[in-house]
Amino acid sequence: MKTFFLSSLLALGALTASAQVAGSWSGVLEASKEVKLPLVINIADNGAASLDSPDQGVYGLPLLVNANIGDSLSVSQPQLSLSFAGRLVKGKLSGTFTQGALSLPLTLKPKTSADNAPKRPQTPKPPFPYSTRPVAFLNDADGASLAGTLTLPDAPAPGTPVVLMVTGSGTQDRDETVMNHKPFAVIADALARRGIASLRFDDRGAGESTGPLDSVTTASNTRDAAAGLAWLRNQGSFGKVGVLGHSEGGRIAFALPADFIVAVAAPALRGDSILADQNLSMLLSSGVPMQTAIDYSDALFHVLNGTPVDQAVASWQRTALTEPLIENLERVSLKHDPWMDYFVKDSPAADIAATRVPILALYGDRDCQVTASLNAPRMRALAPQADVRILTGLNHMMQHSQTGLPAEYLKIEETIAPEALDALITFILTL
Repeated sequence: MKTFFLSSLLALGALTASAQVAGSWSGVLEASKEVKLPLVINIADNGAASLDSPDQGVYGLPLLVNANIGDSLSVSQPQLSLSFAGRLVKGKLSGTFTQGALSLPLTLKPKTSADNAPKRPQTPKPPFPYSTRPVAFLNDADGASLAGTLTLPDAPAPGTPVVLMVTGSGTQDRDETVMNHKPFAVIADALARRGIASLRFDDRGAGESTGPLDSVTTASNTRDAAAGLAWLRNQGSFGKVGVLGHSEGGRIAFALPADFIVAVAAPALRGDSILADQNLSMLLSSGVPMQTAIDYSDALFHVLNGTPVDQAVASWQRTALTEPLIENLERVSLKHDPWMDYFVKDSPAADIAATRVPILALYGDRDCQVTASLNAPRMRALAPQADVRILTGLNHMMQHSQTGLPAEYLKIEETIAPEALDALITFILTL
């Protein structure tokens, strides 16, 4: 699920590069006391430049090098109005990071081995007691070609169940890789070891999948997933064909003709309510005072639905708001893209209520992005037959966590909690 908090910092993109300043340089962009974003700029020996934003799961995104002469470096991503310009001073790159109207000081130091990401012990490693093979399928309606991995248990029995995995929002690969975690690879491995097949695929623009990117919405993502489900059914070699969706993928699952659904951290309310609640939860978890967080969340809800910013923030006069929060609300009011415009007004209620197949819905009680307190009761009301579970101590990624904030994802070595894996496997095996 996309995070809409300080959204102008959350979208980082691609380009190309030249080199005098070389190596990897790391620093922390401080937008406020509550919001601190680690960044890494990599300058290869051949002059190529790239950007990492570990807390957002962004690695190796190419940058355009405008200047790399002597002690000066200037890189940019023009499509996102993002740039950094700095000079070497006492072994550090000191300069200014800019994105849109945002301009902040940023000091980068040489990255050391201590900056490396933590271990990922659950990531599957060969040899595997099952087989995998590459597959491809088409969404002809959108002109999208999707590539994925079919994982098959060793000597699959007739009627073997199969699961189509659907990622959350944003462009993600078939493993749903985020901050070096590969949750879909971990799930596929666990399923295959218990006799369950799976298909996971790259979103458009990730890995080997292609298709129009400027018009992507939840609806087009649903059509991509529907093509994968149809491909599985056309094989004629599986028993029940289900969908496992995470976050936005969980919403998509209810729009597909599946034999069963595993919805992980799935939104059960309209998008504007999800985003407002997401910001409220994240602000509170970051230590922002209750009234400030409530007022910002309320204002965001109205701004998302077209209320002018000055009207939306009128009630804020009774609270002490930080300037970055007000500035972020102004950026939100100006930000429009097909995915967000669709998501804000999209409600899963009708699709959930119309679903008659078995449903397992898993939520983490520390999820700050799709909160269990708001979505689990709504899921139960819409689908009384569903097995809805709130798992203690788990975040949006189904990891054991302390705060549930996305900034923790990188630090947590666990990719997915064993109790979440056990719940979904047992559910499928007992259908």
